[in-house]
Amino acid sequence: MIAVYPNPVKSSQTLTVTAHLEGEQSKGARILIHKINGTYIGSYNLDGDITKIIMPAVAGNYTVSLQNNSGILKTFTDIVK
Repeated sequence: MIAVYPNPVKSSQTLTVTAHLEGEQSKGARILIHKINGTYIGSYNLDGDITKIIMPAVAGNYTVSLQNNSGILKTFTDIVK
């Protein structure tokens, strides 16, 4: 199971990503944040099953992608208000 919450999130507040990955899925697992226009914001290594990320201060739409060594596992659109 992979989930991202809350959505929307307030600017500069914490976004929580839960990802229960096992075996090969967990190898090289990281979270990528981009603006909706594709501008790269940052990459974060998973911290166990629950990872907390401080979202940007600028309001807008962002993509939150969970990726491992095999590629993208899931992508979410998150709104920062």
